[in-house]
Amino acid sequence: RFRLSSTTAFIGNGFNIWWCFDGNVTTMLTGLGFTNITNRNNHVHSSGAVTFPLTVSIGNDWNLISIPGFHPVNQNINTWWINRNPSTNVYNGNYQAVTVLEPGKGYWMKHVGNQVYNTGEEWPSQGMFYSSNYPIIGSSGWNLIGVYNYPLSVAGITTTPDGLQNGFVYGFNPITGYSPTNSLIPGYGYLICLTGAGLINLPDSGFSGLPKIADYPKEDWGKITITDNAGKSYSLYAVKGDINLEAYQLPPVSPSGVFDVRYGSGRFVEDLSKGIHSIEMAGIEYPVKIKVENISIKLQDRSGREVNKRLNSGEEITINSNLVNKLIVSEDIIPDKYSLEQNYPNPFNPGTTIEFSVPEDVNNVKLTIYDALGQKIAELVNSKLEVGKYSYYWDAGNIASGVYIYELRTESSAGGFVAMKKMMLLK
Repeated sequence: RFRLSSTTAFIGNGFNIWWCFDGNVTTMLTGLGFTNITNRNNHVHSSGAVTFPLTVSIGNDWNLISIPGFHPVNQNINTWWINRNPSTNVYNGNYQAVTVLEPGKGYWMKHVGNQVYNTGEEWPSQGMFYSSNYPIIGSSGWNLIGVYNYPLSVAGITTTPDGLQNGFVYGFNPITGYSPTNSLIPGYGYLICLTGAGLINLPDSGFSGLPKIADYPKEDWGKITITDNAGKSYSLYAVKGDINLEAYQLPPVSPSGVFDVRYGSGRFVEDLSKGIHSIEMAGIEYPVKIKVENISIKLQDRSGREVNKRLNSGEEITINSNLVNKLIVSEDIIPDKYSLEQNYPNPFNPGTTIEFSVPEDVNNVKLTIYDALGQKIAELVNSKLEVGKYSYYWDAGNIASGVYIYELRTESSAGGFVAMKKMMLLK
């Protein structure tokens, strides 16, 4: 236990306390404006009469928040955010429940209704106590951070060692989900990805620089906008050419119930001309509307029964079934021949995906699964299909391990096509 005490009075507008620990130390300082100290060296905290005003707009449902300084009473979550949802925990960047907050860190908080928190209303009229702008300790991967008492430019962020930042810095909005940001605002939380452990150095309030998100988004990119019944909306993009798609990797989905839409790769940008991709949706309310701009796509659900539609630029469809939380999408390119692709993954357990192409409208298409003895196990497709590429998912959760055969058989006015391939279920 570490303790500071004094019986000597002082006169002034505030004071600084510096401390340095050797090794791995966790302790608590209690009193006006103090907070937890966890694994820190050479840390400074300013307290006393040095304060600043603060206004933060919080939305209904999940928010990414932070504290840019110190509350005069304490740093308890309920002191800071009096109308948070009391039935749900507040989580740190490691998705562990917390009750006490620290400057420099970001948190997931679920809130009841929309509200503007303001100095002199929800917070004390004298304002919040400053916290010094010290570097934030970061780990490899995604880090949930907050800034201090002034807005700052993302372009001014540096790391120690140099060059650790990977991709955009993301903010979060309860209505629109994750999006790259060019500025960081006190009171909100942000996600930044590092390629290794190190320090995240924030610029001072006087810094100005060019944005790091010059490639987001282009007006001519293909756009797929998904809007749910609660009015929450997110846009995915389709691009072509020499573009580094890894730069558009989104932060992890968390916590449960958060509105989130992304490609199966975890990105919000993909090249749909190079294959079939999935769109994964979480925390949405049905019915869901899907609108396409600057691109023509082929869209279906995993079974192909609920959704199986071509969409041209400007067109929109509505999905009513709450069983559809994953869509299969590809650019609407007309294949020049029939094909049946090897399933993936293979071997698999318990499910696998089978893709095929038809170069014409087909009166009847059958995609059938047989066991090694030729007994029919499942029929994934038995219907008329338009020209295009298709993807179907087979859930073999109730099927025994072994070698299986899948067959594509078509009937059309121009004749028929038959192809078979093997796959292996390993449990």
